[in-house]
Amino acid sequence: MTSTITPTRIDDATPRVQVTHWTSRIRSLYRHPMSIVATIMNTATGQPIQKLTFGRMPKPWASFTLETGELVTADRVEVGKPAPGKFIAPVSVWVTPKR
Repeated sequence: MTSTITPTRIDDATPRVQVTHWTSRIRSLYRHPMSIVATIMNTATGQPIQKLTFGRMPKPWASFTLETGELVTADRVEVGKPAPGKFIAPVSVWVTPKR
């Protein structure tokens, strides 16, 4: 006696089994991390250049492109003290533009 296997396509209307676990709720909490909004500062003048959003805390050796199209490398990253009653700390990334 031989058995035949009928191939199924993904778009079939066959019911799918979904396995849930208690860790799936915890994982869903971490899917949307909070972005870091940093002020890009000019090391030579001390003036702010622009604001930039990072997915994670920028590293001191991070390279990124400014609005002007210039590729810069961070000299240092400063994390300030949050304002009273706030929990978001100001982040400044100091760069030296080539011009």
